[in-house]
Amino acid sequence: MIVGLMLISILLLVGCGNDLEILEPVDLADPFVGPEDAEIVVIEYSDFQCPYCGAAAGINDQLIGQFKSQHAGWEPAVVGLKALAAEGKIKLVFKHFPLGFHNYAQKAAEAAEAASAQGMFWEYHDKLFANPNDLSEKDLIKYAGEVGLDVDQFTRELQGEAYAASVKRDALEGSRAGVTGTPSFFVNGVMFEGAQPFSAIEAEINKLLAASAEDTMEDAVETKEQMADEELTEEDAEEMGGESSDDEVSMGDESTSEE
Repeated sequence: MIVGLMLISILLLVGCGNDLEILEPVDLADPFVGPEDAEIVVIEYSDFQCPYCGAAAGINDQLIGQFKSQHAGWEPAVVGLKALAAEGKIKLVFKHFPLGFHNYAQKAAEAAEAASAQGMFWEYHDKLFANPNDLSEKDLIKYAGEVGLDVDQFTRELQGEAYAASVKRDALEGSRAGVTGTPSFFVNGVMFEGAQPFSAIEAEINKLLAASAEDTMEDAVETKEQMADEELTEEDAEEMGGESSDDEVSMGDESTSEE
């Protein structure tokens, strides 16, 4: 009897194991908006269970209201950064940094990667930040259907942990760069911690844009001077060529004359 029960238990365990297939790790390119080759790159490290990240994304209305009441002119950073990216001024890159005390953050980040695999990262990103208190696996799968993903593929990748290693790699990279909390932003390496107002990050971007414009102007002036020098050189060559031609005619005349 006991042996029979043990065999049944083993078969049940094997059956359960077959239902959950662990997939090969997949490492997608980081989601971004803006020109791929932009000179100014803004990297955001974020956590989908973090209310401050939701505020920075322009989605957590309660926190946004609090920030605006405490700091005149506070505006969500990510909203402003996306606008600059749409204008072609920056490249905004999203990276995951699920905090250890947020029980659902790691799986939510993996779900966002599964959405990214289907080309709908930002739609799913907004859906998660709109529901920071409802991030169970059941919720994540439900949101996949709501934004129009292939739910079967999404579920298989989510349950198969296809993007678990990729998310952890983002977090490790962030830790090495000095990230300890979310949201955190890097503007060409300059760090901004917390739900900073967009104006604070924009000031650094504007400084870089001004420096880039100055460099461009200097390059243009240098190019113009080089072109002017080249034109002078060509004129000198033409003058020298004319004198040489005259000499050849003169020498020929003299030779004919001698004959």
